[in-house]
Amino acid sequence: MHKGKKIKMIRGLRGLTQEQLASKINKTRAMVSNIEQTGKVNHYTLLSILKALSITENDLDRFDGKKSNFGFR
Repeated sequence: MHKGKKIKMIRGLRGLTQEQLASKINKTRAMVSNIEQTGKVNHYTLLSILKALSITENDLDRFDGKKSNFGFR
């Protein structure tokens, strides 16, 4: 699973819309959508997304889609 799909799943688990995440990272909803669809994201934007989602890059890499990861319920 590429990083974009993982970001989308974690964003959903956090209860955020694409618009809300975009606002938190000062980007557009279209950019968030593109990242989620393609998995292509520059390092600085990725760091902003990780901060907004309160996870580390290692957390993202290890995320396997299960809610139990990182205390999601």
